[in-house]
Amino acid sequence: MTNIIVVTHGPLATALVQSAQMIIGEQPVGIVALPLSAEDDLESARARIAAALRGDGAREETLVLVDLFGGTAANAAAWVLCDHDFELVAGVNLPMLLEVLLNRAQMSAAELADLAVRVGKQSIADVRAALSTAPASATDSAS
Repeated sequence: MTNIIVVTHGPLATALVQSAQMIIGEQPVGIVALPLSAEDDLESARARIAAALRGDGAREETLVLVDLFGGTAANAAAWVLCDHDFELVAGVNLPMLLEVLLNRAQMSAAELADLAVRVGKQSIADVRAALSTAPASATDSAS
């Protein structure tokens, strides 16, 4: 099973993992929420990510999901990537995390990275625009 590490600015990582588990159930192993604080600089973030990679299941494949491409979490993880073998995807959101967790038992980390990018992109929608293009019967029945 692929390990998942979620690294974000502030408590977002914890909130995403908790929300995902609320929807799909407790994930007993292989998922780590790593919230970075304002005190975390690039070096401390790198050390925390490297420590998470060395944690339980270190011999398993790992997918690291970060919040902001070019931010501290992504930069630190990219630096750690030089010395460790894992997949790294920026732009984590809840639909992406849900799909990754639901498929991590049967997909490799590389496949999960591809899935994460695809689902992340597909899950973004302008709801107002989508509703305005929906057939009238679909929007009428919703009210």
